[in-house]
Amino acid sequence: METPDSKSGAANQRPQYHYFYGSIDDQSQVNRRENAVSVPTDQDSLVGESLLPTDNEQDDDRSKIAKQDFQQIVMSNVNGVRPIDSSRSERMEPKSCLRFFSINNLRRQHPMGYLLLSVGSLTLLAFLCSVIFFSKGQSGRVIRTPKEELSFRMPFPWVDRAQYGDPVSKVLDKDLFHPSLVYKGKDPSRVFIFPFPTGAFWTNLVLPTTADRGLSYPIVVYPYAYKWSKELLQVSYPASHRRELPKEIHDDFFPDLTFASVESTSQRHITAFDPLSVTVQYSTMNGGTWESYLVQGSPYVTLRYDNVTPKIRALSIFKTSSAFKGVIRLAYIPPSVSKPSNNVIDVTKSTGLQRLIYHAGVYPISGEVSWSFRTSAHNSALSAATKSLNFLSGAKGTNAASESAVKSVLSSSSSPGCIGTIQFDFGVKAFAPATSASAADSLLMLALPHHAQSLLSSVQLPDETFDLAYKCIKGTMTPILGSSWVYDENLPSLGFDGDTGSNSNKAYLDLNIRSTLIESLEKDMNLALPTLTENIYGFGKQIARLSQLAHIADVLRTGGVEVDENTNVMNNSKLFESQEKRLDLIFNGTLSLLTSRLQQFLTSNISDSLVYDTNFGGMVSVDGLRDSNRDFGNGRYNDHHFHYGYILYACAVLGRLDRSFILKYGDKVDATTFLRKPYPLFVPFSIFYDIAHDSNSASQTGNGAFFPLARHKSWFDGHSFASGLFPFGNGKSQESSSEAVNGYYGAYLWSLVRHKEAETPNEIIRLLKITWSETLECLTSYAQLGSLFSRKYVTEEYTNILNGLGEVEMAWRGFVVGDHAIMDPQAAWEEAQGVFSAELDAGLSKSQLLFWIANRKGFSPSMITLSAVEKKSEASTIVHDRFIKYSSCLNYDSCRNGGLSGNCCPTDDGLILDCCNI
Repeated sequence: METPDSKSGAANQRPQYHYFYGSIDDQSQVNRRENAVSVPTDQDSLVGESLLPTDNEQDDDRSKIAKQDFQQIVMSNVNGVRPIDSSRSERMEPKSCLRFFSINNLRRQHPMGYLLLSVGSLTLLAFLCSVIFFSKGQSGRVIRTPKEELSFRMPFPWVDRAQYGDPVSKVLDKDLFHPSLVYKGKDPSRVFIFPFPTGAFWTNLVLPTTADRGLSYPIVVYPYAYKWSKELLQVSYPASHRRELPKEIHDDFFPDLTFASVESTSQRHITAFDPLSVTVQYSTMNGGTWESYLVQGSPYVTLRYDNVTPKIRALSIFKTSSAFKGVIRLAYIPPSVSKPSNNVIDVTKSTGLQRLIYHAGVYPISGEVSWSFRTSAHNSALSAATKSLNFLSGAKGTNAASESAVKSVLSSSSSPGCIGTIQFDFGVKAFAPATSASAADSLLMLALPHHAQSLLSSVQLPDETFDLAYKCIKGTMTPILGSSWVYDENLPSLGFDGDTGSNSNKAYLDLNIRSTLIESLEKDMNLALPTLTENIYGFGKQIARLSQLAHIADVLRTGGVEVDENTNVMNNSKLFESQEKRLDLIFNGTLSLLTSRLQQFLTSNISDSLVYDTNFGGMVSVDGLRDSNRDFGNGRYNDHHFHYGYILYACAVLGRLDRSFILKYGDKVDATTFLRKPYPLFVPFSIFYDIAHDSNSASQTGNGAFFPLARHKSWFDGHSFASGLFPFGNGKSQESSSEAVNGYYGAYLWSLVRHKEAETPNEIIRLLKITWSETLECLTSYAQLGSLFSRKYVTEEYTNILNGLGEVEMAWRGFVVGDHAIMDPQAAWEEAQGVFSAELDAGLSKSQLLFWIANRKGFSPSMITLSAVEKKSEASTIVHDRFIKYSSCLNYDSCRNGGLSGNCCPTDDGLILDCCNI
């Protein structure tokens, strides 16, 4: 490569946003250089700058560097580089298993056999016609799973998106995937060989483009962001273009580097992906290729060329005189840790730059995610291995030995002290020949703050040995050595109520508190009932709300009562008996309605039912398929963990209260069939597995078009993204972290209820704990989970933000009061008396709010003041007036048109009339 001479002064002082360090593995010159003396040239330089001499590297191991053939650190040996295996698609072609024979010969030689064959053929034809013409509209479809011969019935309708006017071609560009990833079998509805990972960080690459030269919307691969078009690959370091507003922080995309080739591009493809990476490849008219491995956490931009002339644009345009074969790596040079606001850097003394130079010879090309579980007191080989540097740097010898030890504690992993271990394994290649162990040890990566908090300090580079500060929207990244990361997450033990913020005294069993809750339940059970014509999100919130009312009634009626010693026991006894009768009515009423509504939903007896999308592999709503903007984008895989989490929570509550529900409808929630051939395998089709599947993580590991791994989960980010197959200018979007947590909480509770009596519970139970326990921060909560908020966090939030908001509209007031209860439950109880259920969010009621407050630490019934009782009486009058207002027949068209007057929704007797459309 040739670079223009620098005309801007000293090479060691330039604005930081101009600095890129480059390393080249020029394989096209291997034969010419094998016996030559290594001479530094300007092939390896900062963009637009002169060469950094090798004596500035100050590496810890100069003997290792001396043995390498480099131009600055230009590794030239190609033995360690292997091309992508292009033969996979051939191996996956179906083999012929039929032999043809002559019908005429059969008729002449065996007339009776010919007659039997004819009759049998007509019978088979009639049967096939009945399947083809009469199966539409059925609630299931017979599916033959791959790799075996067992078939079973899908519990939901099986559809092709094109039938609803939203074919795959309208959603994404299928031609951007390498042919080896495109399905070539006989099923016309299948598109890819894998269930499509709709929540993956890279989906913007294949979605509709911007108006700017056909560039895609950006994807974020920390610390960089990328766009691509037919000819270009653009790279940005967004943290250098940060805009800080009073309530927002924006890391904008600006193309700091643009890659292309002198030769014209013939096509471009995604050739591989996994939870931590995606590989993009360009092919040129002359038969050459160039590709880039976009791996989360890599401080380098890595490109591999084969018979292509690179064109790289930054401060200047690079030109080459001939085609190039090899690898180019570039790294943005950010400000130092000690001088984060300084726009200049002394590149001759930077320890971070020296590290970037030394470690440039090993680069990541892929990444796998795995997990295991143990108790905190477990001293197995795995516990020891997680504390060893060898294990963290890629040695896998301990894994097999410790696998049985890990499995031995699975049955107790729901108890306190359970630990989930997460492991990232990065696939690597090297410029020079090296053992896999040494290459793994030399890999330099960058970790997000939550990784650094958990990873061992022995694999983290301190500031004195790496003085550069790479940043992203989540904070400063930490340099890590090694191709295998292992870190632990403490997994809480949760049930339907108990959490870290619970009141162990069960104050809700106080006789007076119990009376308040019962009175509220009687009103709430007739308000905001689940509507079968509601969209999937609204129905989910309504059914979860109803299920919580049933749960609260069950807790109150089975938990007994606490009686004050100074009160009349006989009067208390009579009051208790009266409460029990009222609770029985509430419980039976809510349970009956909950059962009815869930049965109708799970049997698709609703207007916005769920169907299985055979093209992408997932459960979607019918309305969402018909119109991509309806159901909050459910048809294109937006917000599934929000939508289905509420339903899973309701199913879990009903399954706990009535085990017969699991027997009748469990397969609708998490249908699986156990396959014994060719190996034990659970094949899932259901709502549960749509958001919580535990396999199909990469492009080449799909076991059929079922579901991808944890659809919305971003394993590197440590949380979920809500956006599906819609292009976003900021990469991926997650609007409500708390609803994501609620989604996995619902799936977790369903797993506990569903597998309560199993000898070996489904491992997805523990996986779900990991999936949601890494959520970093949230603003609003829709679940009965105090684990999301610490008292310290809420105190700061309430004092600095919420307290200054003044009057909060009623729809959000319930959440603000619930938030306040973590910090001051007594004050929150008083505030809750002025809350009116009919005006709250569809997923919340006053009963839930009061039950939540009574469950908070620090709440004491004896501290309820007289003023609170007076406020309650005053609030009850207000509530009654509002209740009458919203119950009026005149508020509902069908009731009004039917000539009805007075109260209809509900009536004064608490009945909901048909005209209410509730």
